[in-house]
Amino acid sequence: MWHKYLGKSDSTTADWEEDDLQNYDRADKGKSALVTAALLSLKAEVAVILGMFLLSVFRDINNFFDSVDLNILFGAIMQKDFPKGTFVLAIAQHLAPRLLVLGAYCGIPQNGSSSILAGCFMAVASTRCCNKREFSSIQDQHKPYGVGIDLYVDDANEYAAHDEPQDVAVSGYHAAVSFANGIKALN
Repeated sequence: MWHKYLGKSDSTTADWEEDDLQNYDRADKGKSALVTAALLSLKAEVAVILGMFLLSVFRDINNFFDSVDLNILFGAIMQKDFPKGTFVLAIAQHLAPRLLVLGAYCGIPQNGSSSILAGCFMAVASTRCCNKREFSSIQDQHKPYGVGIDLYVDDANEYAAHDEPQDVAVSGYHAAVSFANGIKALN
């Protein structure tokens, strides 16, 4: 239970998230996935009015929190100005043995070595830190070609708009390949 109190009393993680928020990140306080979807619909409507072609790829990164490589996460945390003291306390929760409880039955403790707990107060912040290098690189590489990225923790959208259908297809294809490779690099 101590981790819940730590999460409610610690503001260093929330401060880091606010200071380090990337322009592609749509999961922030006061933001909604519905607003992000509405903005994408608006972009599509504007593209149609301007006579442009729009390509959009929606991704739900399956088992996202279950597939976070802890070595990559630790490396990212150490390289960034992430609040390391809070992380050290919180990661103990992620590395603790897990039990399956069903009614009065309690299973054998199982060690988790390749995941973080989705409900932990540090889950979103630590994955932001872990993902930052990959997603910033993808955005920087493809932004000159009219490709944008919206990331909502474990859901993502890539979109491209061009005057010619072949241009949007090429830009979208290259961005999709980069995105897939970025996800592989994180696992």
